[in-house]
Amino acid sequence: MTDQRTAKRTHLSVTNSELSQFRSCRQKWWFVYHELLRPKRTPRPFAVGSSVHAGLGAMYQKIQDMQVANGARPSVDELTAHALKSMKQEMATFFAELLEALEEAPNVDAMDRIIEESEGSEREAESSVIRFVDRFGVEDFDRYQVVAVERAFHVPLVDVSGYACQRVVYSGVWDAVFFDLEIKDFVLAEHKTTSADAHQAERKLDMDPQTTGYLYGLRETLRRLTKRAGKLPAPAALAWAMKQGTRRGALRNGEEPRVGRIFYNVVRKKGPQEPKLNKPGKDGIAMVSSAAVDTTRDVYEQALRAQEAQGNPRTEKQTDRLNSLQTQERYVVRLETFTTPDMIERWRAETLAEAGLLRRALRGAHPITRNAEMCNPAWAMPCRYRSICIEDAPERRQEFKVVSDPHSEVIEAEEAEEQRQGAR
Repeated sequence: MTDQRTAKRTHLSVTNSELSQFRSCRQKWWFVYHELLRPKRTPRPFAVGSSVHAGLGAMYQKIQDMQVANGARPSVDELTAHALKSMKQEMATFFAELLEALEEAPNVDAMDRIIEESEGSEREAESSVIRFVDRFGVEDFDRYQVVAVERAFHVPLVDVSGYACQRVVYSGVWDAVFFDLEIKDFVLAEHKTTSADAHQAERKLDMDPQTTGYLYGLRETLRRLTKRAGKLPAPAALAWAMKQGTRRGALRNGEEPRVGRIFYNVVRKKGPQEPKLNKPGKDGIAMVSSAAVDTTRDVYEQALRAQEAQGNPRTEKQTDRLNSLQTQERYVVRLETFTTPDMIERWRAETLAEAGLLRRALRGAHPITRNAEMCNPAWAMPCRYRSICIEDAPERRQEFKVVSDPHSEVIEAEEAEEQRQGAR
């Protein structure tokens, strides 16, 4: 099979996802980015994550549109309704896949599991979106100018002399880009969902190649957007320019855009649980359990107040349990870090070198080997390409579909942006 990227283009376009896959397992990279194979069915965790992602993207798109139009301050309910609409549209794609599986279900038990899976996914996605909008929606409208939302970018990697290397183009999709109206700098925002405590995402902040590369893309894009006089457009005008395209003007003897801050917007998919009630006593009143519970201080406090309203004061054990609980930050948190220009420069040099290896592999000059340790790791989901890696039989390939482009996520973001522009 001839790789279309090598045969039809003089430059190589790479994304963080492709580079990451190339590093971890070149055999899987070959299946995904050379043969363009994708699993037909989306795993439930991915479906929840992508649906939450769509909801948050819709919220920030709404904020951006209102800011550019100098609209009134939105309410939490308004932003929530807008976000949930897009979240449910994305979840509908997951439901369609489940319906196909439902037709193939061999028995009633399998059908029940699929129905339960779909209902659980929607509950998790909906509660995640509601919690995030409630925590950050209006606050972000007040403090930040939303410059870009779900925006695809393409920037050439520059060589050591500073000249653009048109042979390698780095592409990606920003979740969101803000301009801080107080500090006067740009902020790259990434949305993450997790099944664990939201604060555990802090381990990924340091030396994350995706956010470092996206900062590089932002810096280069802002340079192209800068006026010839060397001044960046005003935030609202910059947001408008991002919508219209990034091929405007060039930086000549101008100041460098302030780029380096990163927000990780982390949402835990499983929300706070309602504390259990013990069996009713002789008076018929059920006391709130003081056992360990996965919830927040606010939720547990509400349960205790309901108990007190029925005439039963809180016990010492209940008070101890209340004091041991944390706030909402276990479930919705914004983690912040900063990437220095030196760190971005190191990323650029390393990525340019890795892109060279990737190009050689595409041309058959570099061996395609598998990393057996990634086939079925104990700490993560099994590799979904494991079956065809072990035995590449035609019947096993029926589990996969063939996409039209190696970087379909970038193409989809560009198409979605075109649809939004057309709707206006």
